[in-house]
Amino acid sequence: MSLGVTPGRIADYGRAEYAAAAASLANDRHRNDVAGLGPLPLLPTLAAQAAATLAAQAEVKAYAAAQQLFTVPDWLPNYTVSPIPAWLQPFDYSQLGEEDDFTTPPESLAGVDFTRYIPAPTPGMPLFLDAMARDPRSVIVHEGLPGHWMQFSVSWRNPREARRRWIDR
Repeated sequence: MSLGVTPGRIADYGRAEYAAAAASLANDRHRNDVAGLGPLPLLPTLAAQAAATLAAQAEVKAYAAAQQLFTVPDWLPNYTVSPIPAWLQPFDYSQLGEEDDFTTPPESLAGVDFTRYIPAPTPGMPLFLDAMARDPRSVIVHEGLPGHWMQFSVSWRNPREARRRWIDR
């Protein structure tokens, strides 16, 4: 029993789907960049990105307070980025995932800044590293304030032992 679908017809469907996707992408690019500004430039160095990350954290904290969205405890350490340390450099960054430790409460309790190790900004980086190197606010909101780092730091100080830990299996 034939359904009337030939290889040529399947190829036509593919071309039509590709044309629709390309038109949609062009439309989204235009809609998202009506001023013709293009993407934000990469920060020139990792030191500049680290400074921008601290500044963005202060900006997010001030905005949250002004809008009464959430309160950041005075004792909360900073969320920072730093170069990949020598002991971690032998590993392929793309295979490790995120080079940080959200599961060790002593740093938060001792007031030590949390550090995420990242490579220097370069063209062609993976999406999240690229976004962080263009505007650190995205990672601050996701991982810093009110993100994972703040959530973990607050939970680690919970007086109830069962609320201090998390397990993700």
